[in-house]
Amino acid sequence: MKPFFVYLLKCSDGSYYGGQTDDMAVRMHQHHAGEIGYTSTRKPVELVWQGEFETREGAIAFEQQIKGWSRAKKEALIRGDWKAVQRHAWGTNNPLPAHLAGDGSSIPQGERDERSQGERAQVADEIGVQGDPPANASLPVRPEVSKGSSVSADKAPFNLLQNVLGDKPELQRRAIAKAITLLESTRTDHRAQGDELLTALLPHTGKSFRLGISGVPGVGKSTFIEVLGLYLIAQGHRVAVLTIDPSSSVSGGSILGDKTRMEKLSVHERAYIRPSPSSGNLGGVAEKTREAMLVCEAAGYDVVIVETVGVGQSETAVADMTDMFVLMQLPNAGDDLQAIKKGVMELADLVIINKADIDADAAMRAEAQITSAMRLFGLVNNAMDGAQAASYDKNWHPQVVQLSALHNKGVDVFWKAVTQFKTLQTANGQLAARRQQQSLSWMWERIDAGLKQAFRQNPQVRERLPGLMAEVARGEVAASTAARSLLALASKGWNA
Repeated sequence: MKPFFVYLLKCSDGSYYGGQTDDMAVRMHQHHAGEIGYTSTRKPVELVWQGEFETREGAIAFEQQIKGWSRAKKEALIRGDWKAVQRHAWGTNNPLPAHLAGDGSSIPQGERDERSQGERAQVADEIGVQGDPPANASLPVRPEVSKGSSVSADKAPFNLLQNVLGDKPELQRRAIAKAITLLESTRTDHRAQGDELLTALLPHTGKSFRLGISGVPGVGKSTFIEVLGLYLIAQGHRVAVLTIDPSSSVSGGSILGDKTRMEKLSVHERAYIRPSPSSGNLGGVAEKTREAMLVCEAAGYDVVIVETVGVGQSETAVADMTDMFVLMQLPNAGDDLQAIKKGVMELADLVIINKADIDADAAMRAEAQITSAMRLFGLVNNAMDGAQAASYDKNWHPQVVQLSALHNKGVDVFWKAVTQFKTLQTANGQLAARRQQQSLSWMWERIDAGLKQAFRQNPQVRERLPGLMAEVARGEVAASTAARSLLALASKGWNA
């Protein structure tokens, strides 16, 4: 039977944090990562006690008890002084039984339990102290008194890298989630740890096929991805889906509801779905989508699907991080000019006309219009000399596919087109060249983000910024002048 644990951590401010879990390794990593029990004034730093229970209910009940205990009572538990713990649980209204009183003293006033007699009776009943307890009375837990082990990634028994690369499904799924959370963290120390993890994972990446899927809200992206994912799993693939949900421009929050739409795929053992908020990032993806893709690849998922936030024609960032960019459209979505608008359309390697079952004639018209437009893009954007014309048939020509995700029709045709694309682009070297260019783009994105962060953290900039913001708001200084002034301040610090 799998045990359940209750534990106590000593925090940086001297207080104690109590919790319960069925996996101490994972929980210690969560504390180290700052996901649980971490505040601006309190950081769990040391595991000082843990006890083992046979049932989750027992662990939860005992966790709730120790959270209400005094400091003296918790320290008695840490010392393994069971008589003192039971003495506290017994209460102070009556003299202690002789076999628990020790030297005959009663509980000191400062350590008395302030709960009512009824509450104390309930606690006593829960931990097994009823009436005059027998001489061998003890709590229903056998503790392992920790020797001050640190709550750190190095000393915790949970090895993040090893479990991401491992073959134990339960540990791997948790490790993937923790790795992506670490990479998405904005804390400086977490970013350094994330870079180290990513460097260690890189040799294990590059073997999956990366598929980006975009489209306007309501086009059926989540429905299609679930149907596609289940189809691929039936073909023997392991599928990872990274969904990007829009964040509120007011509160910054995100519903992260895409995963809930994929009820069957989300619980399949050969699938992994990770929703992430866009957090205001443009282009339809999150800031660390690239990094999350690499984690999933290293974990052995051979098809990684990125579902964008669904913002419209400017949603092009996903095309710069995937092997194939798929655009989903609806029949009767607009006039003929919609098909030849620049932007997201000209980047698509494949266009899906979803919900084709609703209006077959409209779907046929949309397919014809989009096919014509994409051929135009291919000729205009690739002016060919003689040598290029000779190799034209070796290159991929964008295609248009009709399907109905709701009725699971056309998914096999879609995947056949994807397979053709992968085979052709691998043979002509375009897939490798595309990934090399994407790696360079990724580097420059990180440079831009790093420079922006360094600029905001520059002491001189932070000192001058409030005054300049006020002057710009009052119309006394042009925004461009203020920006140039702040950049000059920052560059002095960088050149020093």
